[in-house]
Amino acid sequence: MKTLPQFLSSILLLMLLATSPSAAEESLELGLLREKRDAEIAKINELYRTALTALKKKLTKTGRIEDALAVKAELDKQPTTAATTENQLIGRWDYPSSQGQHSRVFTADTITLYRGKKKVWTLKYRLISPTFALIDDGQMTHELKEDGKLHIQGKYAAKRVDK
Repeated sequence: MKTLPQFLSSILLLMLLATSPSAAEESLELGLLREKRDAEIAKINELYRTALTALKKKLTKTGRIEDALAVKAELDKQPTTAATTENQLIGRWDYPSSQGQHSRVFTADTITLYRGKKKVWTLKYRLISPTFALIDDGQMTHELKEDGKLHIQGKYAAKRVDK
């Protein structure tokens, strides 16, 4: 049997848990923060690749072949961002459904579905074109149309909220 102080401590703990953000709410915010970080890193990587390419060209023109080869080796180590820059789906897309407000968050290689702020699932997708992705072997289609909306499985039209 609990003493009164133990009982009150338990009640206080439950009250604190009830008022703090849930893991699901934090995961949406965390996912968006990661997406922004990844986009900024991709921009920096692309700037670095551009600068390396210019330096390699300059070194080659001035006959500094060994230095140009060293720059080329560095350039070859750098991640390419072609898939990320081509992919127009990356970001957060919101849409209403019969079950409430939903969000789909595309990263470079995954899509996460949120119902409200609760994470439902995360899956890998296959980018067919910069505006079209397939999930689950083609069972779920996501297509960015000319109206600027992401059409999901032919049922929903999502509006971009965040890149």
